[in-house]
Formats: sequence, structure tokens, C-alpha cells
Amino acid sequence: MLKSILIGMLIVTQFSFANAQDPEVVKEVDLQKYSGTWFEIGHFPTFFQNLCDRSEAKYTLNNDATITVLNTCFRNDKVFTTIEGKAFAPNANEPAKLVVDFGFGRKGDYWIVALEQNYQWAVVSGPQKESLFILARKAPMDAETLSAILKNLEDRGFDTKKIIFDKY
Repeated sequence: MLKSILIGMLIVTQFSFANAQDPEVVKEVDLQKYSGTWFEIGHFPTFFQNLCDRSEAKYTLNNDATITVLNTCFRNDKVFTTIEGKAFAPNANEPAKLVVDFGFGRKGDYWIVALEQNYQWAVVSGPQKESLFILARKAPMDAETLSAILKNLEDRGFDTKKIIFDKY
């Protein structure tokens, strides 16, 4: 009896650690191609988006290889809030692991964990899969594409039931 309880605890512990692992990021990203406007399709709950119906981000590549980030939250089809920051890759060998600095000590990890080859959609997360953003160049996203993305995320251990989908 004790042996089966210990084995059960070991399985649960290993499952918990497996789900808490850092997500694998894409191997390459062309920040020039990544620049431009992205529409948020869905995200994990965040305190800074709790009043947003939908959000979008505009990324501009700077001469120093940083990216100016302008995030806009919409409520009832009107701009509700905006925030501007700068993104940078702390390690040039990991260009898909960015950090966004919004000033006043507000920083966030921005890891590109999936990216369509023509830069039509992307998925962004961070350490231990605590955050998730599905982005696309057009919104709403094609249902078949979104379904495939969600399946891939589930296979990679993301809890897709937590996703809040933007309203378009």
C-alpha cells in the first residue's frame, strides 16, 4: 500500500515538474520581419488586461537592435489604455528570448515559442509557461489555424483552458 502511494506521489510530482518546465523557444527570429502590428487573439489572465476586450501591439525595430513596443488595450472599440516599452534580447545566442522593459521596474519575459514561417502568427510565453499570448497579423484568426495552435500548445504542456480570447 505504502509503495503504491509513493509511486503515485512520484508520478504526480514528475507530472507537475514536467508542466512547470520552461517552454522551448523558436531557434531563429528575424526581428525586422517580426516588426509591425500584431493583434492579440488570446492570452492567459493578466492583471493589466482584465478590462480589455481586445489588444494589439506595434513593434518597431531600432538601430541598436532593441524593439520599441506599443501595447494598446481596447474597450468597447475605443482605446482604453496604452503602454510603451523597449524589448531586447539579453543573450544574442537566444534571440527569441526577449525581455520587455516598460520602465519603473516593470519588466516581463517575452519568449517566442511558436512562429509561422511567414510571420503571420506567433505565440509568446515566458519561464515555466506562466504567461501566454497568441498573436496574429489579422484578426480574427482562421479557426483551423487557431485549432492547430491550441493542439500544439496542449501537446507542449500549456493549459489552454486558461486562455481568454479577445473579442473581434
